[in-house]
Amino acid sequence: MYVQCRGKLKDMILKVLPDLGKYVGSDGVLYCRLKKALYGCIQASKLWYEKLRAFLICLGYEQSETDPCVFRKVVGDHVFLITVYADDLLIFATRAELDKLKKVFTHEFKWIWIEVGNVHLYLGMELKFEDGKVKVDMTY
Repeated sequence: MYVQCRGKLKDMILKVLPDLGKYVGSDGVLYCRLKKALYGCIQASKLWYEKLRAFLICLGYEQSETDPCVFRKVVGDHVFLITVYADDLLIFATRAELDKLKKVFTHEFKWIWIEVGNVHLYLGMELKFEDGKVKVDMTY
């Protein structure tokens, strides 16, 4: 991914890193190649999703044909589901699968935060898991 830096931003960058002056084009723009996407850039969400998708597929999850933000994995009688919304994941799985996912996610993505429990806030909903049932409350 490339970004164009001009004006005051370009001047500040060149003040700190003068050797980058050789990358200023004839139009006065400093062209930079990013090693990774910046949060908030137009393509950051797309790049994150592509990385996450590839990671989940490597873990044996299949992407839904009808909703690209839903991934499933079938192991014996169990069906594990992962739903993706922006940078939030909601995972329905056994404790063993959750423990495995927590381990591989924290290894791959050092900064990730994983919450495991019976009550979750997700997209304005409160989800309560009790006695094999899920109660969805949107009064929160």
